[in-house]
Amino acid sequence: MSTSDNNSHKEEKTDRSAMKKQSEKENEEEERESGNSGPDQLDDLLGNLSIQESTVPSDRKDIRVQFLINVPMGVTPEMSTNPQSYCQKFLDLLKSTAFREEDEFRLEDIAVVFCLNGKKADGDAVITELKKDIKLRNYEIAFKIFGYIWLENNGIPYRKIREQLKQCESTKELVRQFRHKDPTGTIYFCFFDADTVDFNHVLSSYIDVIKEHNYPTVMSTGYVFPENSGLRIKSEHDRQVRIITAEHFPLGTYYPEPNFCVLLSDESDTLRESFDYARDTENNMESPILIRQVKQREGFKAVFANKDPIITPVPKKKQYHTKPRTWAISAYTHGELGITEKYQMEKFGNKYKEDKRSANRGHIPLLMGLLNSDEMAHEIEKAGPFEGPGAVQVFKAAKAVREYRNIEPEA
Repeated sequence: MSTSDNNSHKEEKTDRSAMKKQSEKENEEEERESGNSGPDQLDDLLGNLSIQESTVPSDRKDIRVQFLINVPMGVTPEMSTNPQSYCQKFLDLLKSTAFREEDEFRLEDIAVVFCLNGKKADGDAVITELKKDIKLRNYEIAFKIFGYIWLENNGIPYRKIREQLKQCESTKELVRQFRHKDPTGTIYFCFFDADTVDFNHVLSSYIDVIKEHNYPTVMSTGYVFPENSGLRIKSEHDRQVRIITAEHFPLGTYYPEPNFCVLLSDESDTLRESFDYARDTENNMESPILIRQVKQREGFKAVFANKDPIITPVPKKKQYHTKPRTWAISAYTHGELGITEKYQMEKFGNKYKEDKRSANRGHIPLLMGLLNSDEMAHEIEKAGPFEGPGAVQVFKAAKAVREYRNIEPEA
């Protein structure tokens, strides 16, 4: 493994049986590339992105789409006690549960890049995991693996890890192999978590979404918790609220990192938008940072579909969009809403004149109020506090969510 100036380390393991063995002659050690562009340079790039107009074939079997899957895998010393490769477990699960039977011929259209990452103190565990054998016999799924050690200054740098994955040469090489195999094909970047419990035919669901919505730019089906967790119903209510919100306000909800896809532009070998965007250094969110840039593309379309979700383990910190505060934060997260100057002057008066920070986070109680009751929502709408692309959509979305919560009181 090599050491760079910022103490990151990389080592690559490659599936040499897939994608016609095009990567057999590559060096094991890959060159690290910077994932960050200056704000002005990035804006220029985003403005020049092009996506060819595509028409979905009438026969579902003729839809040709390839999925480049980025998987950040946190490594701990405890993982070293298990002789089986955790990448192997992920690949086996993906192979057996990603597609319905009708789509199993599409396994050759999947490629996976794993970033085995850990803090500096766990560097030996990362190396051990990199060295574990992966059985390649009869494996249709191409994959690459590299290691990344991060500094322990401020917790796990999730955004930097995702940016490393997206920008690494392994990701770009697999995209180039897809292009070589099918120069006119459509490629989606998929973001899944390493601890997925069941893919629940999610890639078949994405084929359905593509057929119904003609290649959306961003798409998700969300996630639910396992049946035996005791939280399956709560997680499904959360998912339904996101779906209902997105039907009226497509960027008014959070597209979860454990399961979302972004369309790759035709001329690119990776997404030009960044998880580690310089203008959002104080925002620790992951998918919204990326989507705030992706939405600048011409013809942008986001779909949160009521299709089969993935199944994930229950996290330590649980947030449900059935809760008004979580819904409010999500509605604001993609920058589709703002508070008008007129409303803030009326609300805060001279205090706002003297220090505009007095209105910080003033959107949260307003948006929470939209889920309170029809009467409160009507009063807020009359006050006209919102501006931006979502200023009208948010009221329609809130009304639909209130109706859902009335039908499902426990939601």
